[in-house]
Amino acid sequence: MLEEERLEAIAGYRILDTPPEAAYDRFTSIAASVVGAPIALFSVVDRDRIWHKSRVGLPDAQTARVEGFCASCMAHDGPWIIENAEADPRTAGHPLVTGAPGIRFYCGIPLLTGSGVRIGAFAVMDKAPRTVSAKEVSALTSVAGAVVHELEQRVAMNAALANYQAELVQREIREDHIRGLMREVTHRTKNILTVVLSMARHTGNTEQSVETYRTRLAERIEGLARTQDLIADQDWRGANLMELVARQVASFAHSEAQLRAAGDPLLVRPAAAQHIGMALQELSANAKRYGALSSPDGYVTLSWRRDRNPDCLRLFWREHGGPPVVVPDRTGFGHLLLERIVPQAMDGFGRVVFSPAGLGWQLEVPPGQVIA
Repeated sequence: MLEEERLEAIAGYRILDTPPEAAYDRFTSIAASVVGAPIALFSVVDRDRIWHKSRVGLPDAQTARVEGFCASCMAHDGPWIIENAEADPRTAGHPLVTGAPGIRFYCGIPLLTGSGVRIGAFAVMDKAPRTVSAKEVSALTSVAGAVVHELEQRVAMNAALANYQAELVQREIREDHIRGLMREVTHRTKNILTVVLSMARHTGNTEQSVETYRTRLAERIEGLARTQDLIADQDWRGANLMELVARQVASFAHSEAQLRAAGDPLLVRPAAAQHIGMALQELSANAKRYGALSSPDGYVTLSWRRDRNPDCLRLFWREHGGPPVVVPDRTGFGHLLLERIVPQAMDGFGRVVFSPAGLGWQLEVPPGQVIA
């Protein structure tokens, strides 16, 4: 492993310059007791220094890398033992030997993590020459292994905690989204109920018989439901205008040929879709009873375009091939809906035309009120 990769891996353990911890201090105390040495270290070899995460019998928290024994120990595959550093040619001129603290004995175990990173050494030292038994080296190796295991456990625990915290954040985001959806559902439910109550009131004011009232009200509520289904399919972002037209007219047409629709693809705001859907349902139901959709040979053309000067969205409904148009002798709810309720809800203008060739309806609204 290259040195830069090694240092980057050590940084990932988040151990450098952290406060003393009882778990690691226990390991160094055990090592000092097992070998009977006055100094014990758990050292991490950084770029230019050797930093002691835990130490017994040594006042300094770090030493220069070039002056430390642990950097040399780390490079070995097994225990690195110096019984008399003053007489050993590998260490005779070392600053820690010729000067303070006057190290003579060193026994270190290189620390190699499960991912293959050489992070430093676990060592015992003495200021007097001495030997170390195979049993003591084995015990020291076991304690060093426990140090690495503790370190890996900390890393795993931190990763699990980070994942848990990330999951909490994601859960909070999901819950916020659900709460937002619930508020939206509550708002739309109240809005729909208001519309249904308005429909019931206006239908009751204009229809003469109970049977007609039930039929008209059921048709209008079903039309409202078709629009809401379409909006829900788009996660309440709006409704595709072409699909909205097709769904509303198809319920009253003999065949698809009776609807000829043309216009640019538009995603209509939920509120605008609700009002346009109500108008289309009313026009289609009327055409089925009295107009072009009452005959298999009749048809409806529906088109829309956006004019730039002035900026206006125009929608045109025309009936063709139906019975002669009869101008009603009174203004019913449908007429009121098409010329006042729907246009005014979108700050626009609506007009019903009773032409001999077939009934027509024109809607002009600001695009910002309609286009999602």
